[in-house]
Amino acid sequence: MPIDLSIPLGARSEYARLVSQDRYRVLFNSDVIGMAIARCDGTLIEVNAAYANMLGYTRDELCQLGWRQITPEDQAHTDEAAIRSLEVNGTAPTWEKELLHKDGSRVAILIGCARIGDGEVISYIIDNRGRKSAEAALADLNAVLK
Repeated sequence: MPIDLSIPLGARSEYARLVSQDRYRVLFNSDVIGMAIARCDGTLIEVNAAYANMLGYTRDELCQLGWRQITPEDQAHTDEAAIRSLEVNGTAPTWEKELLHKDGSRVAILIGCARIGDGEVISYIIDNRGRKSAEAALADLNAVLK
C-alpha cells in the first residue's frame, strides 16, 4: 500500500518505521528459519522458537547459555573469523559450523549475520543436517560404485 504523500513527512516516517518493525517481527516469529539477536561476547539477547527447537532448548534456556556455550571448542575458530568480518564489513557471509544440541549431539548449521547497531548482531540459522546426511549418503554410494 503506497504512502499518502499528503500526510506530513514526520508522520510518513513514523508510519514507515512501524511497518518496518512489523515486517521484522513477523519474520522473526514466523519460525521459517532460526533467528537470533546476539552480541559478539556470546550473549544471546533474543532467539526465535525455530532456533530453540533446532537445539532442543527453550528460548529462555538458550539465552541463559549464550552462543559460545553451545559451540563446540573445535568450531570456535569459525566464529572468530565471522566476528572479524563483522568488525570490518558489518556482515559475515554464511558459513557452516556445528552447535551442541541439549542432548549432547551436534547439529550442523548454516549461519550468517549482520551488525544492527549498539554492539548487536542479527543472525539467521538454518538446520543443515539434511544436506550433510545427503552428502554422506552420496559419498558412500560413490565409494561403492568405484
